[in-house]
Amino acid sequence: MIFGAERAVLYLEKPVETLQAIDGSRRQGIRSSIEKLLDSPDSAFDKSVGSHIHQARDLGTYTRAFCTWCVDEDASRELCVVQAIYGKGNEAKYFEMVDRFDQDGKQWKQQFQELPDGNYDEWAESIESNGDLILVRSD
Repeated sequence: MIFGAERAVLYLEKPVETLQAIDGSRRQGIRSSIEKLLDSPDSAFDKSVGSHIHQARDLGTYTRAFCTWCVDEDASRELCVVQAIYGKGNEAKYFEMVDRFDQDGKQWKQQFQELPDGNYDEWAESIESNGDLILVRSD
């Protein structure tokens, strides 16, 4: 965690589709659990499930997410990339794919660290204008 860092949460296309398909309480519960990163990164993730994958959980609705936490200390930025959202009943299926999510997480971390300082706002605005993705930025 970087004190005073600019933080964001990026929901990729599949998690956005899942959010649209689940009921409102589950949607709000898992988003609240994930978006803790914006204010308190240390409490956002329940456990690591790979080198580059963490699990966020909403215990009230049994909803889970696989996320990658990207950090660029030089630019004082942090990004949580949400790769999957699923119900506890489907957990075994998602854990079978954890290696793939872990590899994708490694690539996200590398891309985030290689993003030039001057291009971050432009990159974020392009994400925000993409209807298939959701980007939530800290204030």
